[in-house]
Amino acid sequence: MAEYYKAKKRVEVSGGESVRIIRELQSLSQNALASATGIPQSTISAIERERVKLGVERAKILARALRVHPAVLVFPGWEVERESRILLASIPRAGVDLPRRKDMSREAHL
Repeated sequence: MAEYYKAKKRVEVSGGESVRIIRELQSLSQNALASATGIPQSTISAIERERVKLGVERAKILARALRVHPAVLVFPGWEVERESRILLASIPRAGVDLPRRKDMSREAHL
């Protein structure tokens, strides 16, 4: 069997385009999304065409209706694994060691 490789080509999408793509993947019309969110259809259309900024508050409302995390809409090109490593590597270590996740979960159950 042939090996499979992760695709290397990436497509840049904006926040508005991510709203449209996710909405269409869920077979929702702009009117249905407007009804679910209380955001006017004309505003959703303007967001998708990048004529109106998405904004954090609208992203939260839309994300809830689309059943995705708001970061998917606000940061559509974010590569979580790669960016997290870069971010963690750039944070200077203080003299204090933070408890490890494993230790924190054990304390939470006590």
